[in-house]
Amino acid sequence: MLRQKTSTSAKSAEALAIEAIAFILADDDLIPRFLSATGVDPADLRERLGDSEVLAAAFNFLMSEEATARRFAEEHRLSPEQMQLVLARLTGEAPA
Repeated sequence: MLRQKTSTSAKSAEALAIEAIAFILADDDLIPRFLSATGVDPADLRERLGDSEVLAAAFNFLMSEEATARRFAEEHRLSPEQMQLVLARLTGEAPA
């Protein structure tokens, strides 16, 4: 049996946040809600893709929609605890 990794580095949290942005942008229903919720326009999103604030906002948006968060977690084989840890890393609330 394969054990899930329980710790999440800052780099892997950022990589998952970029995956979350791709996941959101692949869903026509999520795109306008994401842009509205974050206040980011498409041009800014392109320019600020690596910005920690945008990455945290994207993952926070993803986590705010339970069904969407569950779908993302299943696709990436993440537990709810890992999802929370990623969000905590991105927002600076997790220990280094």
